[in-house]
Formats: sequence, structure tokens, C-alpha cells
Amino acid sequence: MAVFETIRRQVAIMGKVTDRATGKPLEGVHIRIVDGPPAFTERISVLEAIHGPAWDLFAKGPDRTWTRPDGFYYFMDLPDGTYRLQAVLKRRGTRYGSALSDVTVSRTPQGNVNFVLSNLQLSPSMVRGKVVRQGSAVPVVMAEIRVSGSLEYSHTDENGDYMLAGIEASASLPRSLTVSAVGYQKRILDVLVPSPGAEAVLDVQIAPL
Repeated sequence: MAVFETIRRQVAIMGKVTDRATGKPLEGVHIRIVDGPPAFTERISVLEAIHGPAWDLFAKGPDRTWTRPDGFYYFMDLPDGTYRLQAVLKRRGTRYGSALSDVTVSRTPQGNVNFVLSNLQLSPSMVRGKVVRQGSAVPVVMAEIRVSGSLEYSHTDENGDYMLAGIEASASLPRSLTVSAVGYQKRILDVLVPSPGAEAVLDVQIAPL
């Protein structure tokens, strides 16, 4: 009579990925284990040899996964050792930077995994600053800052501060911003967000009509 042993799967690494600027969870972030202990890297090498070039096209696997709508992700059944995780929001292009995290997986004397909590934050490519009345420090409230050629915009708060987060970054192509407010002359300025996840500061003075 055959005896079948039930294998109990265990979560080894889990966490949540959020937007560093807003704290909101990010869905569809690609989490990949880019380095690990020999027992793990040997397992991945075998899978790569079996599947060939198709291996890199798999959406999920022992070394990769995606965050859910609530921003959570997990990896199961990992050998003990230190792992390096990389988080990239590929579908948003240059609108977010990437993140790395080093974690160590271990087990209890009873063989249970001491799962590791690894929360990650991705920095959005952003422009922030303050809009004030020309020649003074008086903030302009509810001024609109709009990215030319897109639907992206923001408004200043009661202090004249604004933030445009998650815009496209480029080391060579400046973004053009239009700043407008009721009772003020419109201004158009260029700003460079040099790399994914970078932050540019642009303070603006606008003149009354």
C-alpha cells in the first residue's frame, strides 16, 4: 500500500510595495530574486536549462512574482540563506524608480520557516515646488500646474506647494509645465527629471494680471 506524504508549503518572504510619495499600494510591481544562496541559484540554473530562452518570458516562477492590487507579494519554499530582491514597475516605464532589498531566510529547529517581512517603496519620478506672487512670498492657492502634452496636472495647496508625481523621466528631454491661476499671468517653464525615481524642484513666481 502506497503512503503519500503531504508537503506543507511555507511562505518564506512576504511584503508590500507602496508609492514612497503617497504611501498607496502599487499593483503589478515585478519582484525578482536577483541573487540568492547556492541551493537556490542552482535550482534556478536547472530551470533555465530545461526551459531555455522561454524561461525569461515566464510571468511567475520561484524567482519572480507580481504584487496584487493591495500591493502584497510573497515567495514560498525558499532554502535558507540571504536573498536580494529587486522591485520594478515595468508597465509604468520611467515613472518610477526601482528598489532593492536584502533579506535572510532561516528555519527553526523544527524545520519551520521564519518568514521574512520585506516591505519596499518605489520613488515616483516627480516635480515639486511652490508657486508665489511675483516679487513676494505670498503663496498662490489653487494654481494649476499641468504637464504639456499630457493629462497630468496638480494644484497648489494653501501654502502654494504642489507635487506632480509619477511623470515620465528623461535625462535629455525636459518636461514643459504650464502654471496658471485665476487673476494671474500664465507661465510656461521647462524642467528636467533626469532619471526614474528622481525628484526635481521648481519654484515659480507668477505675475498678477
